[in-house]
Amino acid sequence: MSVSNDLPIYRQAVGTEFYSMVYLALCGYAAYQDMSNDDKQVTAVVAEAVGGLPMLPLPAGVTEAPAQWRWMVPWGPFITDLNANLLFVASYQISDDGNTWTTVFNAAVVRGTDISTGDLALLTQLKEDLDDFHLRSWADIRDHDKFESRLDDLSQPGVSHGTALGLRKLLSMPDNRLDNVNPPDGLKPFLAMEVANGDLAGVPLVVTGHSLGACQSIVLATYLAQTVSGLGPVYLHPFAPPTPGNDKMGDQVVDAVEAGYLWWNPLDIVPNAYWNIDNPVNSDTAAPFGIKQHWGSYGGPKCPDELQAFIDERKNDIAGLNYTQPPITDCRLNGATLRYATNSKVTYVEELMFQHFPPIYAHLMKLDYGSQIAPYAVNFG
Repeated sequence: MSVSNDLPIYRQAVGTEFYSMVYLALCGYAAYQDMSNDDKQVTAVVAEAVGGLPMLPLPAGVTEAPAQWRWMVPWGPFITDLNANLLFVASYQISDDGNTWTTVFNAAVVRGTDISTGDLALLTQLKEDLDDFHLRSWADIRDHDKFESRLDDLSQPGVSHGTALGLRKLLSMPDNRLDNVNPPDGLKPFLAMEVANGDLAGVPLVVTGHSLGACQSIVLATYLAQTVSGLGPVYLHPFAPPTPGNDKMGDQVVDAVEAGYLWWNPLDIVPNAYWNIDNPVNSDTAAPFGIKQHWGSYGGPKCPDELQAFIDERKNDIAGLNYTQPPITDCRLNGATLRYATNSKVTYVEELMFQHFPPIYAHLMKLDYGSQIAPYAVNFG
């Protein structure tokens, strides 16, 4: 195996769906290893989990494993207040001799709010994202780092209030690395420094996340691609994201990233927010029902009265904002049998968590895309 010969093959595969299970392992396994609010503990545990990930599967055209390989965390991990988001950069590197290491790709990984508490935390978070029914101007965020500018002209790109605030939190995260070599604090200046040092020439950056972290990964990838000069190709892999913004924002995403793959289970309510909130739709690429009656024809648990009332009260306001998932490659999964179908005691939130969490995504990806994606030996639970 020669790094110089195989590196272009690896990097070409990075930009496709081939390593999607690896990206799910980063955002749906490593990122969830510690859910505490202890910064130092999270930093150590998540970094250890990344470092313990298996070797990257060999893409077609690479016949031998690298002489040496390693996973590293060159930046982060950091958590926001109330453990709402976690962000770190993972790096996969290979070497011929153990002295000179070459980065195959970097990944900016975003974890969203944990909903494993068994209550309506996620639904509350989704509602809070729509606290006021006005989008925020993407142009002001991108060009001036102004995150509160209301978008009055809906023919321009905009993101939801909660998405804008979440991105601001991600970009303001400090650096708290264990080796503390005093690099620039934030992710953007860290990447800019790496570019200036010549360390990112041709190195792909994958931006990935799960759930609300996936929503943030969409805008983070777009922001970095548009504002960090000299950055290598940016690839986007969100898993189960609620919609970050309007149709014009979707155009911004497509123009900014080299390629993107949106993974979603149509029986998962989260990626149906907010583009498919109420009206039944008839499309091969859409879920069969809006959130309000999402599991109705499948005999699933009833939508909570609180959420139904919220949708009835606000659906016209939401519809007017034209929420749209970005038109990157649509990796729609076939869905999983409802747990409620065999156990009527399963609650709405329990069904939501089953359909939404990484284990079912890993299972469905193997079933539906097994011939296109590389298997990866990670136990998602």
